[in-house]
Amino acid sequence: MVTSYFGLELIVNPPDFQAERTYIRAEKAYVRRHISSLEGKWWGGVSIPTLGKVGHKEWHAYSRELEKYEHALLRLEREIDDGLVPAFIDVANLTDHTLRDIRVEVTVEHGTIHKDTRPPERPKRIDGAPDKPSPSAFHGFHGFTRRNIKIDRNSFSAEFSSLKPGDSALVIIRELYIRVNADTKLDYEISARGMAEPEAGTYAFAIE
Repeated sequence: MVTSYFGLELIVNPPDFQAERTYIRAEKAYVRRHISSLEGKWWGGVSIPTLGKVGHKEWHAYSRELEKYEHALLRLEREIDDGLVPAFIDVANLTDHTLRDIRVEVTVEHGTIHKDTRPPERPKRIDGAPDKPSPSAFHGFHGFTRRNIKIDRNSFSAEFSSLKPGDSALVIIRELYIRVNADTKLDYEISARGMAEPEAGTYAFAIE
């Protein structure tokens, strides 16, 4: 007898601020070395990317972008310290059969969703070195579709075409930034074809 059709998990996913600070320090040193190497060169003010030549102007512009990135990271880190939680919400099929036409609705009680907040991105490299790859977000598996995605200030929802036994999927394919406090909780309802009524539950944030 099935006691629970679904499992819901909140996965907190903050940026690795220490790693990014290390990256920024290394890039700033890299920029200084290149600017210094251009001193006295006739083409120091000329940029010819096809020939691997990057001039003073471009290196200084890249340095400014690094500064902006550093400040954006610091602002986000302070926001997170102040109760802004970046998280993925994952739903799993706990049954031994495929569930279809799944609808997930989550309401945030005593908290707010900052749907326009995104983690800052590293500035694009200007010297042909590879940029940081974008983190991969799980979009689903073969035959899986996610539709009717909605995000509001205090709720979010989505529908899945199906989930096989033991499979799981993110409700939203990116982090949601949720402002939380000691009273914040997530109330959720999950339904699927053939269920007599939605499965409901509550996820409470462990805030000290």
